[in-house]
Amino acid sequence: DTVNVVTKLNSTILENITNIEKNREKEITLTDERVLALPIGSNNTISIIATDNNGASTTRTYTFTRSNNLPQITVNEFNSTQVKFIVSDL
Repeated sequence: DTVNVVTKLNSTILENITNIEKNREKEITLTDERVLALPIGSNNTISIIATDNNGASTTRTYTFTRSNNLPQITVNEFNSTQVKFIVSDL
């Protein structure tokens, strides 16, 4: 049978692979842009749905919580001997 695989972050399709090779190892990478767009404290799911050409399917779902932003450093001014900056963490 041929197998198609769809990966989703919440309800957004990340990838749709038609006729994937059998026994293929696949990796999902969430970019910083996608992760930072998720609200802090939100519960999120990654779903992997595999469907064969006969309509049979299976789903794996992984749940995670977005917990924090990265700390930020903002440089206000600098010269050859001194740097003034602010560090913040949401």
